[in-house]
Amino acid sequence: MNPDYMAKLFKENTGKSISLYIKESRIEAAKQKLAGTNIPISLIAQMVGYDSFSYFSSLFHDATGMTPGKYRRQMQGSGREKVPK
Repeated sequence: MNPDYMAKLFKENTGKSISLYIKESRIEAAKQKLAGTNIPISLIAQMVGYDSFSYFSSLFHDATGMTPGKYRRQMQGSGREKVPK
């Protein structure tokens, strides 16, 4: 199958380009790992297919509105109780 034709069919059926679909899938996988594990964020970036941590962090921020670290803290809780003054 011609790659251009396949890309066209993919977009017609999903409403997304192949590259956007892959990016969103990687970010979703990273979100699951950030929320459910204590694996270092740099390793999670590699696990979902990004060799550059800064690029991963930038894409993650664009997709979620927060850094991977902030996302993890929000999803797992900070682990620290606030002490009233």
